[in-house]
Amino acid sequence: MYLLYDNINNYTNKDYNNYKKFLSIYDKEKLDKLISDNDKKLLILSRILLYKLLNDKYNINYNNIDLYYNKYGKPYIDNIYFNISHSNEYSVVCTSNHKIGIDIEKIRKVNLNTINYFCTDKEKEYILN
Repeated sequence: MYLLYDNINNYTNKDYNNYKKFLSIYDKEKLDKLISDNDKKLLILSRILLYKLLNDKYNINYNNIDLYYNKYGKPYIDNIYFNISHSNEYSVVCTSNHKIGIDIEKIRKVNLNTINYFCTDKEKEYILN
């Protein structure tokens, strides 16, 4: 398994504009539909991290990557398993010879009063203990 992660704030807007040229047509179209600059940067960074992993660990040049998309828009590559996740300002990519998944999430404070609206007494007891 190989893993790369990075923070979108480690790059300038000029960097992101330069990285756009490496995106597939599909990803460029997807990028145009995104509203938030943060989301755009996360998409670009995730692809750059993927390309770097594929180049460094599998000796595949980004020009030779056949990135496909399933009916849900999830990217895949023949014979290489990978997964991408991003949250807040971070993007992470992992690859493997086997099916793999990764998920990151920013840890935030939770208002425990909300459990009164959504949980049973038994669930509340479990959460609070």
